Amino acid sequence: MSSILLFCTAQEAKSLASKISKHVETTEGYDDALAIVKSRGEVSADEKFETQPDANGSLETQWVGASVEEVRDWVLQNQEKLRDNEIADANLIAILDYRSAKDETIRMDYYRDRPGLPFRESGLHPEEGGPPYTEVEILPPKSDVWYSFRIRYQHFHQLVADLTGVTSAEVVFPYYFGRKDEFLDDQGIFDLDKVFDAL
Repeated sequence: MSSILLFCTAQEAKSLASKISKHVETTEGYDDALAIVKSRGEVSADEKFETQPDANGSLETQWVGASVEEVRDWVLQNQEKLRDNEIADANLIAILDYRSAKDETIRMDYYRDRPGLPFRESGLHPEEGGPPYTEVEILPPKSDVWYSFRIRYQHFHQLVADLTGVTSAEVVFPYYFGRKDEFLDDQGIFDLDKVFDAL
């Protein structure tokens, strides 16, 4: 699988990077699943991102203090090189921010760069004689926008599988983009245990 870019934007969250990296690599097939972005510079053709923080647990990064918008802009500006060199999946990123340091959650931002897929709870597909889809039946509803999910770091594997095509979009998109509010807990965390139970 392609790596997911990991940004740390809060000094307090640096220590969590090591914990998350160790957890992520405990699942088969997720070796090097995270690519830690340390520099704000342009991505070079032979770029190699680290997959583990330094041995002493520290993390040197130029992203401390950056806004979500700055992170997103950098990803979009470097998206072509990231994809061409198969460095990372440039449509899904992980951000460790100030809140991450407090509750050990990760902000996961998903960029949908193409139109959504048509979904209908019941009735015929238009190709089978059914009526055309309405805007509310297209998921995700908009393209060329970012969608955000705050998750517990233990759910990293599931969200990555669901949004990078390992799990069928037809199965999970209605939960992520059509019914997201139903799966938020009282802290606003997207609870993938509830999604799993609903599938």
